[in-house]
Amino acid sequence: MDGGSQSCTGERADVRESKSSQGDVGFRVRCPDVVLQHTRVRMLTAEVLGRRKTWFVPAQRPLDLLFFRAIFSELQRRQGDVPAFPSEATDADISIEAFQNAMERLFYVLGETEPFDARVYDDGDYSVTWSEFFRVYRERELVIKLSPLQRIYLTMDAADSCHMAQLISNCVLLTIILSSTSFVFGTLHDCKMGLLEWCGPFKAVELSCLLLFSIEYCLRLCTCWTMRPELTDEAKLLETVVGFEAISDNRPLKRLFQFVMAPSNLVDLAAILPGVVSKLSDKEGGAFVVLRLIRLTRILRAFKSPSLSEAVKVITMTMHQSTQALYILCFNLMLGIVIFGSLMYMAEGGPELNAFGLGGKWNPEEKVFERVIGWTWNETRGNWDEIWAKSHFQSIPHACWWAMVTVATVGYGDQTPTTLLGKIVGVGTMLFSLVILALPVGVIGGTFSNVWEECELMKKAQEHQLKLDLKFVAHELSRLDPIVMSKLMLIEVWNDQGFHIEENSRPPPAAFMGEAKVQLDITPHEPCSIVVTVPLSANRDIANRRVTGKVTLQYRWTPDSCDTTDVHVATSVEENVSGSRSTKRRLSTSSRNQIGGRGQVQALVCSNSMRTHLEGTLEVTLLSAENLINLNTHQRGASSPYCMIFCYPGRSKQANLPEPVIWRTPTAKQTLHPFWGISHIFEFSWRPLPLEVERSRSRDHRTMSCGGSRTPSPSPHGD
Repeated sequence: MDGGSQSCTGERADVRESKSSQGDVGFRVRCPDVVLQHTRVRMLTAEVLGRRKTWFVPAQRPLDLLFFRAIFSELQRRQGDVPAFPSEATDADISIEAFQNAMERLFYVLGETEPFDARVYDDGDYSVTWSEFFRVYRERELVIKLSPLQRIYLTMDAADSCHMAQLISNCVLLTIILSSTSFVFGTLHDCKMGLLEWCGPFKAVELSCLLLFSIEYCLRLCTCWTMRPELTDEAKLLETVVGFEAISDNRPLKRLFQFVMAPSNLVDLAAILPGVVSKLSDKEGGAFVVLRLIRLTRILRAFKSPSLSEAVKVITMTMHQSTQALYILCFNLMLGIVIFGSLMYMAEGGPELNAFGLGGKWNPEEKVFERVIGWTWNETRGNWDEIWAKSHFQSIPHACWWAMVTVATVGYGDQTPTTLLGKIVGVGTMLFSLVILALPVGVIGGTFSNVWEECELMKKAQEHQLKLDLKFVAHELSRLDPIVMSKLMLIEVWNDQGFHIEENSRPPPAAFMGEAKVQLDITPHEPCSIVVTVPLSANRDIANRRVTGKVTLQYRWTPDSCDTTDVHVATSVEENVSGSRSTKRRLSTSSRNQIGGRGQVQALVCSNSMRTHLEGTLEVTLLSAENLINLNTHQRGASSPYCMIFCYPGRSKQANLPEPVIWRTPTAKQTLHPFWGISHIFEFSWRPLPLEVERSRSRDHRTMSCGGSRTPSPSPHGD
């Protein structure tokens, strides 16, 4: 729902007697298709986005529906028919050849043995729409199968694969910090001499960290040969599916070699091996101390964190695109260092300028070059005598060190010119460094700005594509499996600002107070009564603000195919039905066997949702809300909330799409803890479509997923 003003039609609803003291039980409203489409997308987001992170890596991971849509979008883009920011009307078809090639490559990677024939899903025009593409996902169970060794490797190497992997990654990172800290403080003189008591546990800590690092590295080393990168990296899997390169079948030995030679794994090995060898051979110091310093580089693992990876990516791209400027900078710096180092040597070291009364002189006794470092007054002669001392610039390499320090604007002060000519050379060196360093810095800064803008545009394009894919996927899911919407209910909370709002207009975005999605636990044959408490969440598409509070409601389900005297009464207090932990308490007059039968029936409903009756009445009672956000700017004032409840009790007669019923409640004046206590009855009528009608509609569906139309592609045979 976009939050803008949309045309709506209000009508009074036939509802049961309300518990409201005002005697107002609300009314139904009707909204245009664009509003309902956005609502379907919001309600189906969890189903479209796919799996949630589990504690352990599952043995079989279903392929995400959104990733399946990404394959279709990438095939469209490679055909050149889609702009950078596509709209709903640009959902072009793909060729049947590209469809066949992509699915064959996908099935090969997933290890599917059953062959794929694109002609089964084509209606004869040799082009594939998103509806036909979606049928593959719906009819074929596409899963990524992982062996136990692969699951162990993912747990140890991929922090985002499961909660346990994230926990292990954090423990390893903390161990690296602890090991590095103990190693650094262990080099203190007092710790080496045993004068500080708190330095005693350092050796035990380092030994424990070494043992943990060794176990973690050995586990990854023993399981890396089983892992194919395209099974875990969606970007690589997408490129493999839509690409044209031959799929490389890496052998286990090659995967093992690639793992060992990876730079990060070489650092891990170099950090572990010296400690293991020193413990086995009882040797300390020397080269082992030097190699132990490599262990500090393990802290670079922190850059794998998603919060830092984006910044690292931008810097890497900036340096890559600024390679030419860096080459020019290095060349000019080296040239300047050699030139000014040679000039400084001639000015204050070598005898090359003695003919002009400049430069240094050779001291045969000390066997060094000397230079003038000052003057002293000679009273006998009545003039100033030169004071000669050893020069810092004994050779051009010595002078190049001074030039390098000066050009880098460091200036240690260990070597300084003392003669007039040497100071002139020093001034020239400083001016040269300022000019040379400033030129590439501007180029690199401009490149950084360009890369940052490109990354921002790419993020916007990806977000736009994600929203567009969500629309297409949600529409297709609701069209081919519309009964999935029957188990969802959306509650929007709005603030009545006291102004007159026509019944044919939407509330303004500034009045939005939050929304909540409820998963209805209803089955075709068992009645129930459930009380649900759900927290309100924000919706950035409507209003960019934080929301607070929760809503409590009760729904009573009475199916038509059961005896109403045997009512399964259940009470559920669910603090978060959107994926958080929930607590349910059920009190039933039926036996435990009936409860088990209910689970079997529900499983049957999920597997054959399109062919299951779901008819009955759903009585929704909006009880109360708590701790709502206060949008009233008047002193000692409060919001005046009301709710709009979206429910999908059936499909439309014209198209196989869910048809919503929207119920608007009365307004609770000036309160952040409103109590409504009113009810509304939704008549459910989900009847299975005849199989031939369903196939006909799936075959003849030639419209775009968001309302557009397409022109059939001509047959390559001229039919």
